Amino acid sequence: MEPTFFSGIDWGAERHRICVMDQDGTVIGERWTQHDGAALAELITWLCKSTGGEPAALAIAIELPRGAIVETLAEHGFSVFSINPKQLDLFRDRYSPAGAKGDSRDAFVLADSLRTDRHCFHAVRLDEPQVVRLRELSRLDDDLRDEMRRLSNQLREQWHRFFPQLLALCSSTDEPWVWDVFEAAPSPALAARLSEKKITNILSRHRIRRINGPEVRAILATPPLRLTPGAAEASSEHAMFLLPRLRLLRQQRAQIGSRLRKLLDGLSSDPVEGQAQEHRDAKILLSRESEESLRPRCSAKLRKPSQIETTMGCVVTQVRLPLHGRAERKQSSSCAIAATNAFGTLSTTGHASASFATNEVGPTTPNSEPKVILTDELCAGSPIVGCVCSSPC
Repeated sequence: MEPTFFSGIDWGAERHRICVMDQDGTVIGERWTQHDGAALAELITWLCKSTGGEPAALAIAIELPRGAIVETLAEHGFSVFSINPKQLDLFRDRYSPAGAKGDSRDAFVLADSLRTDRHCFHAVRLDEPQVVRLRELSRLDDDLRDEMRRLSNQLREQWHRFFPQLLALCSSTDEPWVWDVFEAAPSPALAARLSEKKITNILSRHRIRRINGPEVRAILATPPLRLTPGAAEASSEHAMFLLPRLRLLRQQRAQIGSRLRKLLDGLSSDPVEGQAQEHRDAKILLSRESEESLRPRCSAKLRKPSQIETTMGCVVTQVRLPLHGRAERKQSSSCAIAATNAFGTLSTTGHASASFATNEVGPTTPNSEPKVILTDELCAGSPIVGCVCSSPC
């Protein structure tokens, strides 16, 4: 049903301004409404009376694509459209060359612009409850990630100021095992006397194998920086206050990641009978997550055909790379390239393409690209069951 009435809502934190006009642009009603349940219910009643009791006959324009007022209107059957505030600013110049801004004017501009230029607006559609929760958790994870990055940078600054030996162990300052080392010895003088046994216990507890106890102890025993009296103690105290916040953020991100995976598993379930058998976006997200887990662990050089088995996407990937000429200089990232190509195919189709369904690897030339062969087989076990690299992943 095509709308015959148009409304604009200039939203605010405490109250909103509403303007309603007919299809000829004649204003038939304006009012204020408070941002609470009773006022919004009264607004719904007023809008229905203004448009003859048919919610589908009214199209409503607002800057926000979400929020209590948007969801209330959509739930009652009104057609809600959103627009970017920058676009609204351009529409405002149509009615006032001086660019004057006001609540009543903005509500009128929203309603009249929707009446004449509906193609510039985006229709608001309510998502499934799981998608709403997925969106909120994803945004929360982004906020926590940004906050953790800020705190990590602050910790790095303090360590760089008085304890650069810790940065030699881990330049990113976001690994818990380095935090434990710092808590065990919060100053270079104490770190130089830290026992090898205690260091080894910390490494074992966090399953760190790229460096051993004697190597850590040798780095910690290097001569410290000479600072003014009290500077090292002040920086150490500052850094110690950052660690509990970093641990909390890391724990919360882990919990959010677990909840996101459960939501994606639920959303990626097979469609019900009678629906189109399409590859759902949740499966694509899960396959991309598996790709990201593959990249850092499979970046070593490959010198023979290798097999990588993954549970995400259920695929076996075989890679053969040329080992001479110009192609040899590209081997350091060849494994990641091959995995990316494989998962790029999966993200689009959801299964191995028929043109790649073979167990044979073609011949290579000095200038040839890595060849990726996929077989549509189920796999089991951990995300990476086998990765045959020339050096450990």
